Amino acid sequence: MNPQPVAPARRAALLRMTPWGEQRHGGALRSEQIAALVTHALPDALHVAAPYPRSLPPRRKAAMALRGSLAALASPTAPLEAVFGAWLERALAPAGLRRGDLLIYDADPRYGPALMRLAARRGFRTVVLPHNIEALIPKTWPIAVEPRATAEVLTTEVAWMARADAVWTIGVFDRDLLALFGIAAVQLPYTPPPARRAELLEVRAARMPAPGAPLLIVGTVHNPPTRAGMIEQIALAQALDLPVIVAGFGTEVLRGETGGGATILGGQSWPELAALMASAHALWVHQTPMSGALTRIPEALIAGLPVLANAWAAHGHGPLTGIQVYAEASELPALIAGLPATVPPPDNAAADAAFISALRQAAGVTD
Repeated sequence: MNPQPVAPARRAALLRMTPWGEQRHGGALRSEQIAALVTHALPDALHVAAPYPRSLPPRRKAAMALRGSLAALASPTAPLEAVFGAWLERALAPAGLRRGDLLIYDADPRYGPALMRLAARRGFRTVVLPHNIEALIPKTWPIAVEPRATAEVLTTEVAWMARADAVWTIGVFDRDLLALFGIAAVQLPYTPPPARRAELLEVRAARMPAPGAPLLIVGTVHNPPTRAGMIEQIALAQALDLPVIVAGFGTEVLRGETGGGATILGGQSWPELAALMASAHALWVHQTPMSGALTRIPEALIAGLPVLANAWAAHGHGPLTGIQVYAEASELPALIAGLPATVPPPDNAAADAAFISALRQAAGVTD
């Protein structure tokens, strides 16, 4: 008997935007993780790292705006979405995707509606990996939340993700929220890419915190909820007489926004940050509402640091050994005293394998 013909594998492309240059903040590391998993699952997938339109020369931006405006005249598309659509068409052209091919989106929500319109028009299958539910994260400082505007943005964000063939979230909070809207999202927790994991394991091997070692606070101040959380932390540290060190992109501004109670180092190179992690008593993560700490906490546990986290910082994670979670500041002294000396690294191998298998199935790859 002649064997049954096997359908050829679909082409696949991973699309991501690059707004932050070379900074290795949490978003960039999540993108590295996604890229590594896509390469593992689909070695032939094309990786498209498209710069943001604002980074283009003025003439190219003007030409893109003109093409988008002309497209908007021919359809009911909003002008801005039409501009994004024209930009996405240009960015994806080298991939040569055809009807039925697979587009994996390392998601920036501003491009979501345009991306789904493009996918529907061209017949692409789509897998999206939102880093957050962006509508729930304040973008301005000082933080100001307008409920009606937030609801409108959330409605738009949920609507475009509902049109994807598959959605994978980094945290359980986002997964469960999308489920309320009928979106069967699956969690793919953050796991550092191999090179980053090796660096963290070196920290684990070097850890020798001295008695009375400080708590370490790390984060990117460009994220308003992180900034607000750090300001609250520093006030708590002063009130409770806790030794703390603050480090991270932009944290220099906190020197003028807090009344002491912490050593604020500012941005650090990786060797400098690794040394701080090796000598700290624990990582202390304190977030304001509508955010989370979905890369810092797993990285700390891999590096051997126990973690002290408020409920908002921990709410995106499933059960993890090595985290002490508090709801009230009064709980802090007892929790700090009870922090374990050693913590196991989280094991996300099953989640990684499920994602790889799902991608291969979506791309029509047979073993």
